[in-house]
Amino acid sequence: MLLGLNVPIIQASRNTLKLAPTSGSITPSASGELSFSLSGGVLSGRAETEDLPPQGSHLAYVLWFVNKDTGDKAFLGPLIQDGKHTILFRSAGDGAVAFRASEFTAGPHAGSPITSASTGNSLFIVLVENKIDFANPSPIGTALSATF
Repeated sequence: MLLGLNVPIIQASRNTLKLAPTSGSITPSASGELSFSLSGGVLSGRAETEDLPPQGSHLAYVLWFVNKDTGDKAFLGPLIQDGKHTILFRSAGDGAVAFRASEFTAGPHAGSPITSASTGNSLFIVLVENKIDFANPSPIGTALSATF
């Protein structure tokens, strides 16, 4: 079960979601907020997180969008640690990422414009990865998520 705020998506509008720890999260005290818009198959926005625990010098927090109806995923980028300008969280802190994605990067419709899923099946998720690869992620655990 994923924790988050369920809101309907409206094409060409701006939405704000609360990011909350996933079930079994490796970041149980973290939180965040994500604002986004989806217009013409292009997803853009910004995510800000708080209280992310350190992950060391070889792991990074990254943001993904997942259409759970189709299994398609869009890599939205790594979180940058505020004040340190690094994707590696060697110490606890806050993070942020600005994103703009025009196509799914993985899944059965890779290369296609981004589409939302049915209500409750679109997912933003922050993962901890040991290899940032937009086509073949290597997640080692989940951190925060929001569904709509």
